[in-house]
Amino acid sequence: MFHSLLIIILLILFIFTRSWVILSMIGLYLLINLLTILGFIYPRFGVFLFRHRGPRTDVKYMTKHDLYRSGVQFLILAILILPFLIISGLWAASPILMGFQFVFSILFLMFIVGGIYLLLRGLIRKQR
Repeated sequence: MFHSLLIIILLILFIFTRSWVILSMIGLYLLINLLTILGFIYPRFGVFLFRHRGPRTDVKYMTKHDLYRSGVQFLILAILILPFLIISGLWAASPILMGFQFVFSILFLMFIVGGIYLLLRGLIRKQR
């Protein structure tokens, strides 16, 4: 009952305000509900959501090889997101595209800094 009432209130707010923020809140709310329902119906879905993908970040327990591998993975992710950053910068006239450019620039900087940090930690880590 509460979920339906919340969706109806958010839809009414969107109809009267035409705000994309409210529409994105509706989408986020529905996505969270979908993931929760899938987690209860199909328990292995939770394992799929939380399994390891991408580079490791537990630097304290990583060997030199793990640090190098994760650092390179972060730098590869930065290279992969660079075209999206450039493309979003070319047509950043609308606020939505400026938002995409902001998100891509933050991700790009996070990947670069994370990759450099892991590579430097790999260089100064003593062999175990």
